[in-house]
Amino acid sequence: MNKFTFVIGVLLITFSSCYYDKEEDLYGLECDTNNLTYSKNLEKIINESCATSGCHDSGSNNSDYSSYNKVVIDTGIIIERTIIEKTMPPSSNLSECNFKLIAEWIKQGAKE
Repeated sequence: MNKFTFVIGVLLITFSSCYYDKEEDLYGLECDTNNLTYSKNLEKIINESCATSGCHDSGSNNSDYSSYNKVVIDTGIIIERTIIEKTMPPSSNLSECNFKLIAEWIKQGAKE
């Protein structure tokens, strides 16, 4: 085997192994939607995807999602924009499991 064939082979293997599947699709991670609470299940999702600088943080002109009390009053808007319309977050960085967690948390009464 000559050097050129070897290099082409290595490049093909390298580039064919790169893909961008979602973690839950790859590993079949279970999305546990039982007994959801804001502090245990939703706070991290909201802080990383919604209550970010210029979006829904305490200094923005949008609804402030920096605390449970501020999130819970907007559950109707959150369902509409995040679950139904899927226009939030604009970066679409939520996994399918996170969408389910948000919807189920609200359905279960949006517990703290």
